Amino acid sequence: MTDQKPMSIQEAVKSENSFAISQIVAVTALEMLVGFKGLAHTVHRDAEEDFRGGVGDSVRIRRPEVLKAGNFNGSVNSMVQPVKDTTVELEITDHALSAVEITDREMRFDLYTFEQQITLPQSAGVGDYLEQNIANTMNQRTAEGAPGLITMKATQPRHAIIDAGTALDKSRTAGRRWLAVSPDVKNVLLKDDNFSQVAQAGSDEALRGGIIGEAYGFTVVYSPFLADKTAVAYIGSAFAMAVCSPPVVRSEFSASAGHQGYSMRWLMTFNDDSLNQRSIMDAYVGSTVLDERRSVGIKLA
Repeated sequence: MTDQKPMSIQEAVKSENSFAISQIVAVTALEMLVGFKGLAHTVHRDAEEDFRGGVGDSVRIRRPEVLKAGNFNGSVNSMVQPVKDTTVELEITDHALSAVEITDREMRFDLYTFEQQITLPQSAGVGDYLEQNIANTMNQRTAEGAPGLITMKATQPRHAIIDAGTALDKSRTAGRRWLAVSPDVKNVLLKDDNFSQVAQAGSDEALRGGIIGEAYGFTVVYSPFLADKTAVAYIGSAFAMAVCSPPVVRSEFSASAGHQGYSMRWLMTFNDDSLNQRSIMDAYVGSTVLDERRSVGIKLA
């Protein structure tokens, strides 16, 4: 008795279970996208599947406010307060898309090979696009004239990091603190003996995600998408990002998936000009500064 041959992607498109199979590919693609650690994982994220809007439309981000406590005065009724939150309109500014022409040879790939040869590289491309989008928003905090901008000296980089921590202390920010650094600032930090002595390296997974270590109260994460010679100290609620999937195309081999604040669509469509199939992965994207008090820009002198 011989083993059953794995189903090719070409057979999957024609299969009675094509929708279920397309869902598997979409979920796998999303898992790959989530696996690309970076700046997007450090900020507040909002995801919507089958988003009915498009570029120029907005999603609502609800940000809870601190509910103050007081000394009990003998009456709970007099101290009751409503839940407070602030609603922020986040505009969808981009339609991130990766489209790849699939030859007859590639259509004969089994699902696993297709995911490794096609889906994984597409996920990496979309992941890079998301990183550039949130980095562009974070770069506003290090632009010329940005409020509270701190200067870092290459000979004493820790002073700027400590000052950034103090600024966040004075803003009474609560939550995990991140320090996102550009390649130039990363270079300065790794050459600084004081930093290397206090920095604690994370797990292999963390290091692959760009995390250099923990130091001075911050988790230090590297990003090549930040502006040159800059760093941003912040907590996750300082910035927000929306990653929404367009509606599934029911007439195509198509599906969407959402997980951990990310949502995207994948579909296979026929190109009647080249007579080839196309693998398309896309998502609507937008990001914004939620609260300037929760982040501090740093500029390397």
